[in-house]
Amino acid sequence: MASSSTQDLVVDGAELSHPITIKRGKTSRIYQVIAYPTQLTRKITNGFLDGTTTPDPKTMKKCRWHTAGIIRFHVNPETNLIYEARPDLNELEITLECLLEESHKEQLAIRAEEVYGIEFSPDNFIISPFQTFMAQLTIRISGVTRTYYGILVDNKELHPMRIIFNIEDRDEILEIASKLDQPRDHDIVLRYDYSLSGTSTASASLTISAEDVNKIDLEKQIFGKSEAEKLVVSRSFMDKITANITTKLRVVEDIGVGGSSFGQDLIRQEIANAMSASGFQKFSINDIKQMQSADTDITDDLKADIINSVSSSNDDNSESTHHNLDESSSADSSDVLNEKSNANRNAGGQSTSSESNWGVKASYAGIGGELNKSNKDSQSTNFDNSNSAAKKDHEIISTESARKNENSGSKKNSNSNSNAVQGQIRQTKNIDATIVHRSDIVKGFNISLSRFHHQLATTSIKGRLTTKADVEMQEEIAAKENAEREKQARKEEEAKNAKKKMMRQESELRPQQIDDLLHAIDSLDEDKLKEMHAEFLELCPDGQMTREVFSNAFRNLYPKGKVNNYCRYAFPVFDQDSTGALNFTEYVMAMHAHESDDLEDSLGLAFDVFDYDKSGTIDQKEILHMITSTNEL
Repeated sequence: MASSSTQDLVVDGAELSHPITIKRGKTSRIYQVIAYPTQLTRKITNGFLDGTTTPDPKTMKKCRWHTAGIIRFHVNPETNLIYEARPDLNELEITLECLLEESHKEQLAIRAEEVYGIEFSPDNFIISPFQTFMAQLTIRISGVTRTYYGILVDNKELHPMRIIFNIEDRDEILEIASKLDQPRDHDIVLRYDYSLSGTSTASASLTISAEDVNKIDLEKQIFGKSEAEKLVVSRSFMDKITANITTKLRVVEDIGVGGSSFGQDLIRQEIANAMSASGFQKFSINDIKQMQSADTDITDDLKADIINSVSSSNDDNSESTHHNLDESSSADSSDVLNEKSNANRNAGGQSTSSESNWGVKASYAGIGGELNKSNKDSQSTNFDNSNSAAKKDHEIISTESARKNENSGSKKNSNSNSNAVQGQIRQTKNIDATIVHRSDIVKGFNISLSRFHHQLATTSIKGRLTTKADVEMQEEIAAKENAEREKQARKEEEAKNAKKKMMRQESELRPQQIDDLLHAIDSLDEDKLKEMHAEFLELCPDGQMTREVFSNAFRNLYPKGKVNNYCRYAFPVFDQDSTGALNFTEYVMAMHAHESDDLEDSLGLAFDVFDYDKSGTIDQKEILHMITSTNEL
């Protein structure tokens, strides 16, 4: 057996199971034999099933199934016993065997062909190694039913399997041994429990059929009142549809032990992929607008995106106009301020001129001149104050105007940049969408998901043996072998007889064959030909004449001659189909070849007979053989 480390087996339901019948005399028992595939075998056979792997002889030879076959007691052919007692060591050894005959392998191979549709051979099935093997022996000792526990000595041993029971009482070992000497006469039960280690595959599966899809009127949900053949669908719209489908269909996953759920996101994604083979792509607003046509519509949310895009563009244009008006207003205010300032300046100049004249007059009157001076200062101060206020207002308004101009310029640039960005956005492919065809939705779709998760696993198998039913003694084994040999001999004899019968039927004298031979050999008539045919079948029941039989038949033509040498050279010439034997037509031609009246034919025949190296020439040695052989006739 193999080591007890993890084996390269799959033990999760991928096994082959087949009933095997074991006959013993007039009785028979049926055993359910289980064979576990290796991981490579599982991979190859899965490929056969889904069509991804093309079977070929080399690949199929790599496939292996491991099986324990049929476990039963093993009878030592030398001692004719199923045990060996070692009382001094407090040990009792019972031997078992895994029975897996060639016929059992053939039945398993047939079962594999039924499952995978590929022809396998018995070589694909081998005895399985055990990771652990424990046994429990139940026997009645001194009027009391006792149970003893044993283990497999070495799991590397293939045949036989030795189970060791440690029994402290020496007398008990001897009493058990005395009963095992005649196992058929006592009720002795051996229960076993063995494990196979490998990997298991936890699976999860989900199926949605076209029939299920058609029940929820999916076409109306997607296309609504639209009569278009194709519909451009956004991802958000598709998410709503797939969520609705999973709700209405009540999608349920079949999750095996140790398996995990696919999750709603994956299920919805698979539904979306099934509805649109092209899948989601990136589109711009302009792309979406251009896709609208007589047979192609778009979903409402995409239409809203287009409208929003146009509205944003109009708002930007409106704001740009408002800023232009503000800029014009600011310019007008600046012009008014300039006019006011100029007016004040003009008024101040006239006052100065007037006071200057009046001041001259005041030079003649001291008081008046003083008063005039005071008025002059007052007016001059008013002028300066007025001009200063105007300048201050001008500065404030100019500053505000400059600020507004700056803001206006900034907003102009911003608006210009916004328009540029808006144009870029309309060209940017940032919309996830796909195209759904109405015809695909109407006919429905199928979804099948499966997931496999490999994990370490161990399978435990229990069994029960009784010495009355599961021990095959040596005489029974010998009788069985003799019966098998007789059966095989009968099969061979039947096959031989069937072959002879077929050949006899093939060698029946046919009308066309009679006509051809009578035409080729003038000295023959139909009665003579039929007589020769009867003699031929008597000599060769299978319709094939060997060289030895031919020599004996040819000797009848030359009873006093020596025909062996001549027949040795002539036989290959008459065996025209080179089968190593003569059929009836070749036999007739050989027996009458010497009767030809045509000299050229006779010489041609002689040449062919004695040119035995088929060189196309007859050398001196071959001429000598020809003369010697013909003289001996």
